[in-house]
Amino acid sequence: MDEDRARGVHAREVRVRRDDDRVEPSLGSLDDAFAPLVRAWIGVHDDDLPAGELERRGVDPREADLEHPARAVAQQFEDPRRNGSGQSGRQPNHGATLSWSHRGAACAAENTPVEPDPGHAGEGSVIPVPRALTIAGSDSGGGAGIQADLKAFAAAGVHGTSAIVALTAQNTVGVSGVHEVPPAFVRAQLEAVFEDIGADAAKTGMLFSRAIIEAVADFLDEHRVPLVVDPVMVASSGARLLEEDAVGALVERLFPRATVVTPNLLEAQALVPGVDPSNRLLLSEGLVALGAPAAIVTGGHGDEAVDHLFDGREHHEIPVERLDRASTHGAGCTHSATLAALLARGLPLLDAARGAAEAATRAVRQGLTDIGAGDGPVDILGVANR
Repeated sequence: MDEDRARGVHAREVRVRRDDDRVEPSLGSLDDAFAPLVRAWIGVHDDDLPAGELERRGVDPREADLEHPARAVAQQFEDPRRNGSGQSGRQPNHGATLSWSHRGAACAAENTPVEPDPGHAGEGSVIPVPRALTIAGSDSGGGAGIQADLKAFAAAGVHGTSAIVALTAQNTVGVSGVHEVPPAFVRAQLEAVFEDIGADAAKTGMLFSRAIIEAVADFLDEHRVPLVVDPVMVASSGARLLEEDAVGALVERLFPRATVVTPNLLEAQALVPGVDPSNRLLLSEGLVALGAPAAIVTGGHGDEAVDHLFDGREHHEIPVERLDRASTHGAGCTHSATLAALLARGLPLLDAARGAAEAATRAVRQGLTDIGAGDGPVDILGVANR
């Protein structure tokens, strides 16, 4: 569940528990590190438009906030994401740019909506921040999994939601047990999120079993959003986090549905056997050949400290800093969650990948080496400095 998760060659056995009973579904500010990336794609700031520009755009200056003219213009337009279903109105496109005129400016609620919007809390409300969803396992030690994802979402300036697929008894030393959530209840969580809150992007992490993968894939086939698939297979302690018979389902069901897949080097080697295991270019092309539109082979392992992105057309190498710190637990989750968050903000894939690489490096640099007896958790929020 972290960037260093595949160091163990042989997966260690852990206790797995499943519920026998079927559970039926029932009915911040942006971190400074991301500000330059996001501002570059916003293109409009509060003070950029003179008051005269308001009239040209059809805004009544008497009703506008003249101290923030760009904000006044933004308030004339309804959020194009709102389509009544709670999901993003954008089609999955890893090259999409930010186009919402209100992004970065405060949004006023509509007083008289044409009809209630079931995809958002509060009738007629306009969502002021992007929304990102993580579908993954819980780490009781708080370093990786859902816990790392939600912290990364917050650091990147998005509202995070979650669907937990498994509970792990885990700390910095290892994973001692896994409790799988019934697939029907995984779907119930997803339905609860999409019916009320919606999502502008999603990511998957630990999915554990074929049944969970099928349930998640079925739901995402019905609710299209940009998707980051982090194919978590083995924990850094050596514990298996994806059952062996589930690998094929992960590739067949979720790779074609993804915007991008983000294995580390060892995971990429397992998924694309038969090629030079040190050649990230060939590995990334092999991942795309498996059905993924784009692939990033992350740089936490191997001789080269580089994230290699193949977008299906061009190759891009993103240098990363190799840090000699015993605080990498959760780095991979932080990378993929930040990538999803920046896609939710509307950044193109390459810029989002650069931002994710920077975030993961910074999280390791700030990592909490004094937490636990094993590899300490990353610290994307900088809590040790507060």
